[in-house]
Amino acid sequence: MPRSWLRFLPFTLRHEFANRLHAIAGLLQTDHHDEAVEYLHALSTGTVTALGPGTDLVKDPYLQAFVAAKTAEATEKGVRLEVGPTSWVPGRVGTPVEVTTVVGNLVDNALEAARLGVRRPASVELSLLADGDTLHVSVLDTGEGVPEPLQEAIFTAGVSTSDSAERGLGLALAQHAAHRLGGEIRLADPGSAEHGAVFVARLPGAVSTVDGEP
Repeated sequence: MPRSWLRFLPFTLRHEFANRLHAIAGLLQTDHHDEAVEYLHALSTGTVTALGPGTDLVKDPYLQAFVAAKTAEATEKGVRLEVGPTSWVPGRVGTPVEVTTVVGNLVDNALEAARLGVRRPASVELSLLADGDTLHVSVLDTGEGVPEPLQEAIFTAGVSTSDSAERGLGLALAQHAAHRLGGEIRLADPGSAEHGAVFVARLPGAVSTVDGEP
């Protein structure tokens, strides 16, 4: 590991650990105990290759639990997290670690941007759409957007719109997780006078067909 990564490591571990705890806590709170055990097993054994409103449109228990946990976290920050009306995931997520890494980091960044932005009410819209076995993710916030000098390097470790020295790994980690699935994350819109940044992700093979059939 390059020496420049060392100063980011403590925050990275806390960040990912919190996201995974949110997923587990959400599954337990929604009585999806089997899925919680499967998720813990995937994390502990390394068998996974490569490391609110509207939730009725998303049938997968992992995503339902994760969104519920993130919605509660958003409320604590004074930000409203909503599932977009075009969301539709009728199948089950087969790669929960990768999916929660991508969705979690995108949502975390958006919540922070909305919290620090001047627009009120502060909000984040998360859209989740299954197209066959591919999960498409879109995250829109009310923050100040991504400044032009950072737009080309926003997925580089250490690059962040925050002044904190501990920031700058979330998007790099999310992009790495997306690449493990053969997908990608991109900055679809850096922001405008009407809204903040829009990030989109494409995650092939992340979703099974309806009722969990292959």
